[in-house]
Amino acid sequence: MVEVHLGSFMGIEIERRFILAEPPSFLIRLDSLEIEQWYPPNLAGLIPPKEALEVVSEGVRIRCIDNSWIATVKGPWKGAARVEFEWDISPMQCPKEWPKISKTRYLWPSPDGLIWEIDVFKDELAGLVIAEVELTNEDDEVEIPSWALGELTGLNDWSNAALAHSSWAEVYQCLMDARQFLIPEEGMNGN
Repeated sequence: MVEVHLGSFMGIEIERRFILAEPPSFLIRLDSLEIEQWYPPNLAGLIPPKEALEVVSEGVRIRCIDNSWIATVKGPWKGAARVEFEWDISPMQCPKEWPKISKTRYLWPSPDGLIWEIDVFKDELAGLVIAEVELTNEDDEVEIPSWALGELTGLNDWSNAALAHSSWAEVYQCLMDARQFLIPEEGMNGN
């Protein structure tokens, strides 16, 4: 790992994201995590400007899972990939009035050996379900499950940061506007 001030270079995140119509019924059999994420209006003094500029940050996220607090800075999308830095922080560095999302994350091992993260959103975004799968290479083959309606990879309006500033009505309208991105029935394979 390459160390930077206050954080560690985590590498290149390569993932594909998909919207679901509803949570798949098999979720009740899977392990889950409760996740809360806050999105500061700016870097909020969490990282020095020099490192922020090096990342060409798309913003910072504060995540709490099981009382573990982590700040993450992600760079802009380049296809299905982007750079990522993470470091531990104190909960005192996270004002609770920042835009926030809450979700339950389920981990689904697919038949092709990949682990899908299925996020069921809560509060203002209750009803929204998004799944993502992390890849080793951008051109890795992915068997897209039948419950994945459409791909959201690289669509900034569908980032968690954007969703934290949205209501369900706004998300629904965005979905209606994005219907052309839905995967055609004949393009589906698998589960």
